[in-house]
Amino acid sequence: MIFRSKMDRTVKIFLTIVIFILAGVTLVPILFVPKVPLEAIIILSMTFLCSAILILWPVLHIKYIFYEDYLLIIGGPFRNKITYEDITRIEDSHDLWTGYRILSSKNGIEIFYKSGFWGSIKISPDNKQKFINELLKRNKLIKTRQ
Repeated sequence: MIFRSKMDRTVKIFLTIVIFILAGVTLVPILFVPKVPLEAIIILSMTFLCSAILILWPVLHIKYIFYEDYLLIIGGPFRNKITYEDITRIEDSHDLWTGYRILSSKNGIEIFYKSGFWGSIKISPDNKQKFINELLKRNKLIKTRQ
């Protein structure tokens, strides 16, 4: 079973602002500097394109996949594999900016687990209750606080 991440308006606005700033820094000089060499245009355009991909990929390609023995959390190049037995509790989370997170919404959950370096991860499945129910089916010992 695969769940996608919910995306808040705040995140969309933030990403738009970041991309516009990035475009301003890398592409606007091409428009205002006379006689820009072709090499400079290519380098600046590629810098913008690569930077935009590195910023957008982890946010726009978030999914949470239930496998038989573990939950796989994917956010662009970042991956977390959490076995169901390691999950100790689930809590509501409304914090978008702190902690270890692979999410794009303030209205998410925090999964606490034994095997992680940080001890927890914040995620934002699009159907939060269905996601939690699926986790509880796979490990009935998980404590929830919502």
